Amino acid sequence: MSPTFGGTGTGQDTFINSTIDLATGGAALRTSYVNRLSAAQANSALYGSNVIILAATPAQLGLAVGTTANMTANASLGALLLHHHNGSGKRAQVVALQGATSTDLAVTQTLTPAAPTQGQNVTIAVSATNNGPTNATGVVVNAPLPAGLTYVSDTGAGAYNSATGVWTVGALTNAQTTSISIVATVSGSGNITMMSAISGDQVDTNSVNDSASNTITVAAQTALAVTNVLATASPVLAGGASTFNITVKNTGVDTLLNVSLSAVRLPAATITASTPSSGSFNNATGVWTIASIAGGATVTLSITITAPSMAGPLTVTASGTAENAPAASQAASVNVISPALVTATKTVTGATYAIGSSVTYSVTLSNTAATAQLDNPGNEFTDVLPSGLTLVSATASSGTAVATIGTNTVTWNGVIAASASVTITITATVNAGTAGSTISNQGTAAFDADGNGTNESTVLTDDPAVTGPADSTSFVVRNASVTATKVVAVASPAAVGGGAVYTIVLSNTGNAATLDNPGDELTDVLPFGVTLTSATATSGTAIANTGTGTVTWNGSIAANGSVTITINTVINNLAPGILVSNQARYAFDADLNGSNESTGVTDDPTVAGTANATTFAVAPLIVPTLSNLALILLSLMIFAWGANLTLRRFRQ
Repeated sequence: MSPTFGGTGTGQDTFINSTIDLATGGAALRTSYVNRLSAAQANSALYGSNVIILAATPAQLGLAVGTTANMTANASLGALLLHHHNGSGKRAQVVALQGATSTDLAVTQTLTPAAPTQGQNVTIAVSATNNGPTNATGVVVNAPLPAGLTYVSDTGAGAYNSATGVWTVGALTNAQTTSISIVATVSGSGNITMMSAISGDQVDTNSVNDSASNTITVAAQTALAVTNVLATASPVLAGGASTFNITVKNTGVDTLLNVSLSAVRLPAATITASTPSSGSFNNATGVWTIASIAGGATVTLSITITAPSMAGPLTVTASGTAENAPAASQAASVNVISPALVTATKTVTGATYAIGSSVTYSVTLSNTAATAQLDNPGNEFTDVLPSGLTLVSATASSGTAVATIGTNTVTWNGVIAASASVTITITATVNAGTAGSTISNQGTAAFDADGNGTNESTVLTDDPAVTGPADSTSFVVRNASVTATKVVAVASPAAVGGGAVYTIVLSNTGNAATLDNPGDELTDVLPFGVTLTSATATSGTAIANTGTGTVTWNGSIAANGSVTITINTVINNLAPGILVSNQARYAFDADLNGSNESTGVTDDPTVAGTANATTFAVAPLIVPTLSNLALILLSLMIFAWGANLTLRRFRQ
């Protein structure tokens, strides 16, 4: 029918309506009074067609009492329910009537076990529920098996299509639930997600529960096996090449992904060449990268390593990892040897080799082998200086030299490269009490002849200036030791006006010459009893200063040599019996440092003892006895001399 509302205001019109009772399915046609809606009120009614179907109560249409809807906005089929009584409490209500029935379909899903292994069956339990309020029709659940699961069976009695994953449920009455179990075999690995989604013919009022998902984690069927084998001979000389063959095998069925292997060398060693069968290898970092390795497949790598300067095992550890497999590693080693052949020479130099002076030893350790002498446990060189020396310091061109002053010992530790040498310099001072003695010593070098990291061989230093091997290095402590004697020769008796000749002998009993150093080597200030006339010397320079009565001498005296200085004087007018005595002083360079630090006085060897002055006595004046004639002649001579002297003065 096409009923119409009468008028535009509020009121009652006669209305022919058809009542459909959804609960009973019956229908009745009757005439009754209905409320007339104004135009403003009409928009609140759900109106979508020319046919309005009325029911006695909202519940008969499956609607809650008092609900309203905007018919323009909803634009769906519906009806305006008007209560046919207009009494108090029974007035008309506007309710929303949808053209299609609504339901709330829901799906749930479980997947067990949660962490299966490959080849194991899993069960997917899917349940479809109609939460009402109306019956549902055309219900289907889309539950396709994901990659990694292979269909085995289901309990749907044909309702489940394993090819499409569609489970055809059909009709579900209000509050009805139905379930299906799907059995599948795990064929993949990693995370596998199963999803289910439900739909039906009716409008679903709740989309939140329309889908469900579960994820299982499947361990990959992969296994990483690493082998590492030394392919060349052991031992190898330091600096030699060794080759290691490394394999990586996937012993599982799944593909290994993002495989990486590092070749770690201990101690550090250089990889000079590499040949991988797959992927790429970086010689600098020692890392081999492979994108994937199929199940059961093997890849190989050959690397060549130069042995460093060392002795002992060089270990290469091949450690492999993959994205989907546990790590694996294997180590292999080659024994590296560094045999050495060391010789040692030792020389000594000194400015004077005198007591208190400095001497310098130069020790050269030479390795003539093709591999280095390593810094092995213990000292590579030891030198204990003799008691005649005091150790001052020690240095080395490489390695570490240690001077232990308290024990007079020098030690050295370090590496001597192949066909190379190291020089150790030792400085010491010559001790007192060693004059004229020979100071001799040798150091000991220890080296590794078999290259196994232990210094089992030794050799003594050799002085290359001495014929033959393993000679000590020696020097004689040089010194100058001067003594002086002084004697006097006079006429007998030593009369006034007579000559007195002094003879001084400077003797050097040392093994080194005394030099003509700054200052006088001899000084002799003659006593007042004599007058200096001249001085001479067998060598050097003697100077007679008659004004001061002083004689000086300058010059050198050879080792075990002597110099004689002769001093001529005239005896002055002294009282008879006066003793004329004196000593000369001399200076010499005992430590040969260029300065005359040592002094002494002359000794008269004719007198017992040491450092005696040289002395003589003036004899008394003897007057001869004259005859009378001689006295007359002497008187005439004196008179003539006096007259002559007077005449000279007058002329002046």
